Amino acid sequence: MSNIKVQYLGLNLANPVIVSSSGLTGTADKIAACEDAGAGACVIKSLFQEEIDSTVHSLQHSSHPEGADYAAALQTGFDLERYCTIIRNARERTGFPVIGSLNAFRHEWWVERLPQLEAAGAHAIELNLARLPSDADTDEAHIRRWYADAVREAAASVKIPIAVKISPYFTSIPLMVDELHKSGAAAVVLFNRLYQFDINIDDFALRSGPPFSTRADIGQTLRWISLLYGRTRMQLAASGGIHHGDDLIKVLLAGAQAGQLCSTLYKNGLAQIGTVITRLQQYMDQHHFSDISQLRGKVSQQRSSIPEDFERIQYIRSLTGSQD
Repeated sequence: MSNIKVQYLGLNLANPVIVSSSGLTGTADKIAACEDAGAGACVIKSLFQEEIDSTVHSLQHSSHPEGADYAAALQTGFDLERYCTIIRNARERTGFPVIGSLNAFRHEWWVERLPQLEAAGAHAIELNLARLPSDADTDEAHIRRWYADAVREAAASVKIPIAVKISPYFTSIPLMVDELHKSGAAAVVLFNRLYQFDINIDDFALRSGPPFSTRADIGQTLRWISLLYGRTRMQLAASGGIHHGDDLIKVLLAGAQAGQLCSTLYKNGLAQIGTVITRLQQYMDQHHFSDISQLRGKVSQQRSSIPEDFERIQYIRSLTGSQD
């Protein structure tokens, strides 16, 4: 049988399937279930600064007599202790890599917490970073510095490796990835699935769009992993649109070290992990790949005899060679 073991963030994974940060990884029981289903690693459901700050604000203005005390506990680490307990319990119950995850926008917020996640036993940290430049006064250089400074401070606060999950909304993704690497990140996850925005035309209110990805969403991830492969020392992980074994094969061929699954597990259950892995093994046997490293990056720009095809952005031109 083909060898599908991989190394990601310096960690040994039995296979390249990672369950991404979500409700599927929010407790030690759920994390253990992911391992039992065959996953190579998991990212624990993110600790969200916005969620904690919102809770603190509402409690501080609550009429409940214990509201202020609970808000103070959140601010002083109760939320963090609960998260660390999940890490400790997951480490006791599982043997695969358990990756902590923080989603925050104030640097000091995660720098205060990362060492405690490390002490609790997290094998690595995934920083889930997203900042929307919604005004004309904020240029991209400022945004890039914000990301780079965040990673630099985070990397300096712990000894375990750090991955950064980013959105695709940069003028130059290669430049952003390069700056993240220089700041101390060991891997980049492409891409963060941001909150989907929608409008209710009957009550004129905002509402959430579809929460789950589809297989059609994989195209953007494939493009950038195939372009970045071999041109960065950062490891590349794929996220978004991986629903089937063929999707995982595609991101590996593009150059990914691993693929994160989420939406397909909500839709099909954790048993989908085994289905995806079985398809990967069948594919490797069919094409006589004895080791997963033999297919990684095989369909990347660096290895292509027609590298310009990877940079096509005009749909009609791509199909017909014409701009008409």
